[in-house]
Amino acid sequence: MNDPNHKGHRLEAAAESTFAKLVARFGTPILLAIIGWFLVGTVGRMESSQREQGAVLTEQGKRITEIQRDVAVLSTRMDERVIRQVDTNSKQIENHEDRLRVLERTTRTP
Repeated sequence: MNDPNHKGHRLEAAAESTFAKLVARFGTPILLAIIGWFLVGTVGRMESSQREQGAVLTEQGKRITEIQRDVAVLSTRMDERVIRQVDTNSKQIENHEDRLRVLERTTRTP
């Protein structure tokens, strides 16, 4: 049983077996076709996923641009409102100063 020639004979017999030849001849191409089909499907799913992500990023970019425009409009409106309020307040202060001057004149001339 432990004869080295016996092991060599078994390997030769296995290599020459009909089943091994069938597996090598038909099984290998089928296995390679299945692996290829799986790889093509995986690459296709990855490409479609990347396209979807690109579309999402494009949509997000558009929304960010719209938000930036809205913020710019709001900022302009706030600036305008603040300027008007400051102008109104300065006019009121001038009116108060005028009233104080009038009061000072009337109190000086008794």
